[in-house]
Amino acid sequence: MSLTRTQFQEAVQNYLDSTGVDANLNATTSTPRWDKTTINAVGGNVFQEEWSNILDANQAYRFAKVSVTTDANGAVAVANLTTGAGDTAQNFYRVLSGFSDGTVLYRETDYRNVPLGTTTNYNSPWDYLYYLAGANFQILPVQASLALTCWVNWTPPRIDQLSGDSVAIDFPDGAEYLLVWQTAARLLLKGGVQTDAAQALSALANEARKNLLARIGRLTTRPNFLMFADRASTWGA
Repeated sequence: MSLTRTQFQEAVQNYLDSTGVDANLNATTSTPRWDKTTINAVGGNVFQEEWSNILDANQAYRFAKVSVTTDANGAVAVANLTTGAGDTAQNFYRVLSGFSDGTVLYRETDYRNVPLGTTTNYNSPWDYLYYLAGANFQILPVQASLALTCWVNWTPPRIDQLSGDSVAIDFPDGAEYLLVWQTAARLLLKGGVQTDAAQALSALANEARKNLLARIGRLTTRPNFLMFADRASTWGA
């Protein structure tokens, strides 16, 4: 059951018990205390956090192969790993594997391991590497206009980034009210008698989150293995 942004706003307001508080305002979209712009903004933050939780639990849950080209300095802008636009944008989250020119798979390293990597005529004992440098991934050896592919995961547009209220929110089926409950809980965090309501809604969201992450954490029966997170070359491979 997907929710449109209008349905999300109305559901949040119902849990805030704020529907119809002012006859001079459209009660389904705005209230004196929580207008729809505020609901969308807070909901957008919650949406991004929950998608981060999802991709941390299952990094391939949203997966894409992206084609990029290095600039004059042999670098790829992180922003270029986001593809699409508007309601169908795929916003880059993390590199899963890559980069590759179709023949060689570049291995990730750290700037401290190759501080002279971009120096002209630098003779590196390493083969093909990349590292994060600010807003770019530096590719080594340096080569301009090099066509590469990269495998990434991504997040959909936030609630506040959707083009209109009739657009459906992209979130795992059956877990949409996690966004509603967590957003309402945050909007109620003002102290006083509303604290209990905020805590109750937060508890609902926590239970929904636990169930969601357990469900999507493993979509196959493939066993989990303990693995080293550092480079294979460190171990002589």
